[in-house]
Amino acid sequence: MLEKQQQQILIRERKQKRLVRCIAYATGIYLLFLAVFLIGHFYFEIWNPSVVFAEFIIATAIVICISIKIMGKEE
Repeated sequence: MLEKQQQQILIRERKQKRLVRCIAYATGIYLLFLAVFLIGHFYFEIWNPSVVFAEFIIATAIVICISIKIMGKEE
């Protein structure tokens, strides 16, 4: 009984670590997107909204791929 509870706690802790790692990667990627957007906006004067939207979609696709890879991993 005690061993089963320890296993459940260990599984819960691993899931929590994966979730925190996933959130950290997503935050980093979106900060990178923001940096690219600001550099493009202020230095290269890219005003076209379709370019910004395309960058955002690419960043979102990267976040989704990393999230699937991290959350789908069974340790």
